This record gives sequence, structure tokens and C-alpha cells, in this order.
Amino acid sequence: MKHCTSARGQRAPDFAPSARRGVEGGCQVRGNPTVRTALAFAIIGPAVGALVVIVPLIVSSLLGGSWRLSDVGSCLIVLGCSYVLAAAPAAFAGVIWATVARRLGSGSILMAPLKLSVGGVIGAGVAAATGAIYGSTIAGLEDLTATFAICGAIAGALLALMFPRALWLVPPSNNRIERRVNDKVPSSSVGAGGAHAER
Repeated sequence: MKHCTSARGQRAPDFAPSARRGVEGGCQVRGNPTVRTALAFAIIGPAVGALVVIVPLIVSSLLGGSWRLSDVGSCLIVLGCSYVLAAAPAAFAGVIWATVARRLGSGSILMAPLKLSVGGVIGAGVAAATGAIYGSTIAGLEDLTATFAICGAIAGALLALMFPRALWLVPPSNNRIERRVNDKVPSSSVGAGGAHAER
């Protein structure tokens, strides 16, 4: 059996176990469908909710001939406020949905209505609770619970249809982890002080 020794006869350190632990830990974090889904909801969800409010306003303004260039700034303000108020609740809704989705599995196209329904309910529930909390603590938001719920329902339904991706629910294979470990572990033919292989 070959092992790696230095020029002074000392055995070179084996980096494989620590590298394997590091790679597997990184794979668990980056490959966690719950984390990925929460990030997707937090990044995309507020924008979808903002569009639910902005698009009808733009359409009504255009039809009424009252659209002005300054309205673009108002739309950007709505979008920014949407991220400030809804990013964290959207991530929480993503965690809930990812937990449910892992039990449902990737399924087939027949799962689409179920995903839309469950995602909409989760989004509406989280958004309504968020609107109620904001309404009781922030002046001017008292009557926006219903608006929050509608935006949350639409965003939750659409995002539940797209996330988590089917590949995210598949655990990483041992071969892929092994390749990553081999890329991180130094070559056995090189060691500190001119290590070389011996019998």
C-alpha cells in the first residue's frame, strides 16, 4: 500500500477527510432546496407583488390619458417599498412552501393546479399577517391588509409553480462530491519538503 512521506521520512498530512467535510458542507448549503426557494421568493416575490399594484395603475393612466413621466418615479418608489416591506415575509413564505413541496415531490404537469393553490394560500396567509402587523404599527398602512393578501396570493402562486426546481430536490451524488474533493486535495505526489510515494 502506498502512502505519502516527506524527504525526512515523515508522513505527509492527509487532507482528504477535512476537504470532504468542507465540500459536503458546502454542497448541503448551496444545494438545500429550502434555502434556494427562500432566496428565490425573497428576490422575485416583492417585484411580482409590486407589479400587481403598478400595472393596473399604469393601464388606467394610459387609458385615461393622464400618464406622465413623473409617474415612473412613483412606480420605482412602490417597487423599492415592496422590497423593504415584503422581502423577509416572502422568504418566510418560501421556506413554508419548500417544506410542503419536498413532501409533494416534483410530480407531473397535473401537480400545477395544486402548486398554484397551495402557493397562493401560503402567500396570501403570510402577506395578510404581514399587512396586519404593519397596519397596527406603521401609520398609513392600516387599510392595506387586503392589498397585501392579494399581492401575496398572486406572487405565491406563480413562484410555487416555478420553485423549487425539480433538480433541487435531487440530493447530490457521491461521484460529484468525490470530484470536488479531488479538486481540493493536493496531489499525493507532492508534500511538504519534497514528499514522495513509497511502498
